[in-house]
Amino acid sequence: MSTKIIVCLCDEAEEKMWWTQNTDIPILVYNKGTKNLSSKFSHLETIKIENIGREEYVYIKYIVDNYNNLPNRVIFTQALPLDHSPDFIKLLNQTENFSPVQPLSFYYDKYVPGLQLLILSKRFFLNNCKIHIEFFDEDLKKYYSPTGKTYYFPGGSLQSNLNLDQTFYKFLGTNVNLRTKMHQLCGIETRQILGHDLTPMCHAALFSVTKEKILAKPKEFYENLLSLSTEMHYRIEQKAFSWIMEMMWLEIFGYDPPLELFFPT
Repeated sequence: MSTKIIVCLCDEAEEKMWWTQNTDIPILVYNKGTKNLSSKFSHLETIKIENIGREEYVYIKYIVDNYNNLPNRVIFTQALPLDHSPDFIKLLNQTENFSPVQPLSFYYDKYVPGLQLLILSKRFFLNNCKIHIEFFDEDLKKYYSPTGKTYYFPGGSLQSNLNLDQTFYKFLGTNVNLRTKMHQLCGIETRQILGHDLTPMCHAALFSVTKEKILAKPKEFYENLLSLSTEMHYRIEQKAFSWIMEMMWLEIFGYDPPLELFFPT
């Protein structure tokens, strides 16, 4: 099975990209930054592009540009995946065990979402490699855990995003179901997961998806998303749209979580 890693790079510290030398999977780097990678990264295929959006622009652009020539599996990642997935390299060595849509991150950082929830996420682990998925409710700002509902604002630490819900409401409209509005914005239908109105998300948009899952939607679907990402880049809502896409990727490709998930009554 052919596999390719797509990397979004924007002036991240080059020395932290050493992980690219620890896998045999071909890597394509979309470089949105001002610097070129040094000669020690000559093993990487690199494309220089405009600094538009965040990682969502790179992911969508790759799909649009290669829609008729996709590998069997694509792994999408930011340039520094180890910041969000400490077992990322180990995960790259077992792609044969990936599900059709495979989340690959463990946390936003070592403090978010918190140790208790991370301990409970072992049901997502892949051969002891740490993976974590969160499930947001209709406000897309709370996750569920076996201990009940806890507030958490995606897109960064709780301290720095206390008003993020207001950002979403400003972007999508007030007195609306944010979950439904985000699905409508991305052009996908809402769905239930194991009978619950929840939206799955993997932090930092680190995930893998098969060609079949990508091609389940027409090229025009991704072209519309690319236009939307470009439009948002020139508006103050660019950051909000990037967070929306971070929460929508698993929904777009129809991720099926483990059946043994526990939800509160």
